[in-house]
Amino acid sequence: MSNLDEIELALFRHAKHKEELKNLHLILPPTRTISGLLGLKKDIAGEGISRSKQTMFYFPIAFPSNVVLLDRFFEAGLDGVVFDGKKLAEEFLGTNAFEGDLDDSVLWALDFVCELCRRAGLAIVYSGFVDDKLIERLFEKGIRHIVTDSSDSETMLFSLMNAENKLLNNRV
Repeated sequence: MSNLDEIELALFRHAKHKEELKNLHLILPPTRTISGLLGLKKDIAGEGISRSKQTMFYFPIAFPSNVVLLDRFFEAGLDGVVFDGKKLAEEFLGTNAFEGDLDDSVLWALDFVCELCRRAGLAIVYSGFVDDKLIERLFEKGIRHIVTDSSDSETMLFSLMNAENKLLNNRV
């Protein structure tokens, strides 16, 4: 049985074949194991979707095992990762109601993942809660892509503005 979302696959097929869009990248469903990732990639290949410069595979870092085994996940063939700060915080802290600052375990994981991605030459996207201080840290780590819930857009824009001002003032 496949973990692939049929609706998302249909949207991908429509965009790629009917709309003839290029440079479509997939964020794979989260999995805890290497064998789970290999199974997903096999299912995706069975759908006629192959990894290329125009179709990159991004792996969500959503479980502590993803951090611990990251080198092995890279060996399975990926183009980048999506660091899911909220999900990782919930997993590390054992709660389903995470809100607020990332704790030291998640910040350590962020630093570790950034370093491994830098060494491997893989792209990294951050997803989850952000504030001024975290945005500064993401920028310092070279992360330039942040995904947040659209309901947080005002807070996000304010945090980006504050972080940008602080970073620009520190350069002078």
